[in-house]
Formats: sequence, structure tokens, C-alpha cells
Amino acid sequence: MLACHNFWHWALYHLEKGEYESAVAIYDSEISKRVHSGALLDIVDASSFLFRLEMEGVDVGDRWNEIYEICKPHVGDHILAFNDIHMLMSTLGTKQKEETEKLMESIKTFISEQTGEIGRASCRERV
Repeated sequence: MLACHNFWHWALYHLEKGEYESAVAIYDSEISKRVHSGALLDIVDASSFLFRLEMEGVDVGDRWNEIYEICKPHVGDHILAFNDIHMLMSTLGTKQKEETEKLMESIKTFISEQTGEIGRASCRERV
């Protein structure tokens, strides 16, 4: 279960050092293949890593598409605001404006029926 997360840390090490090719190679060879496990931590790791690469100016190509497809069945789960933010990263990464709006509306509905204003505010800041 933690293999993906351990590789994520290793890739972050290379990212921090500016070794983008090594970081992307770890993503492609280890993180990307483990994201299919169904574990939300693996989805979170992949989403946050692609987001970090983009913040560094690295072109991630079409890698977001894979993550978005894996996230789609979970966008209404709302288990943790932390997960919702990473689901949002996938819709933003694929430039899925309509899906981003649906996710934000789903979060808003969940909050109105439950609790969790912090999660909506955190997601709203990223849109």
C-alpha cells in the first residue's frame, strides 16, 4: 500500500533538486502503474505529483488524462476534503471545465447536507 507513496517521496527528492527527467521517470515507471490499485492514497500521490511538476514548469503531456479517468468514479465520494482537492486537480489538469463545475457543485451539495465548509473553500481557491 505504501509503495506508491514511497516512490512519490523519491520522485519529490529529484523534483526538489531540479532533476525533472529523473522525477518524471519515477512517475512513469512506478507511480503511474500503481495508481490503478484503487487506493485513494495512490490517486492523491499521482495527482499531487503532476500538479507539482506543472508548478515547476514541466510539461506533463497527457498524463492527467489517466488520472482523471481513475478519479471519475470517486468525485462524489467526499470522504476527505484532502481527497476532494486532489480530485479537483485531475479535472483542472485535463481542463475539464464542466467536470470541475460538477465537482464543485457536488462538494457544495455535500456540505449543505453534512459539514465541511473548509473543504469547499480549499477547492474554490484552486479554481
